[in-house]
Amino acid sequence: MSRRAELDAFLGWLLGTSNQSAATSFGTARSFRRRTEWCWNIVPEIPVTGEVYDQIQVDGIYVGSWCCLIAVAGDHVLGWQWCDTEKKAAWAALLARFPAPTVVITDGGSGIAAALSECWSETGGPAVPCPCPAQRPHVPDRPTQD
Repeated sequence: MSRRAELDAFLGWLLGTSNQSAATSFGTARSFRRRTEWCWNIVPEIPVTGEVYDQIQVDGIYVGSWCCLIAVAGDHVLGWQWCDTEKKAAWAALLARFPAPTVVITDGGSGIAAALSECWSETGGPAVPCPCPAQRPHVPDRPTQD
């Protein structure tokens, strides 16, 4: 069986509703796990397009003892960064991958403000309360018009 067929079977199981035993071309569930073990080591990469977004939303989620920092624009994941905790260096590693948007929506977690100022100084304005109490947009300094 080709690697492509193994990957297709793995993704069918991972994203589907059947169990590992249903992958009959592998024999047993144990055979399925052994033949598709390499699939867990695939690291998907999101290409950097350089597109400037009006707004992005950033947040960190904890998975076990790891933290995954995520940047999203609408329905599109722009990037993610694994780290041990939300901190400036981890946020900066994520933000440095794409250009500054007009607005950054964040919950104000640890290290994000410093990373925003370091990576995107042009959007270094204050965090302004958002209609969602758990999220705050980070907006650039702009002159007010009277």
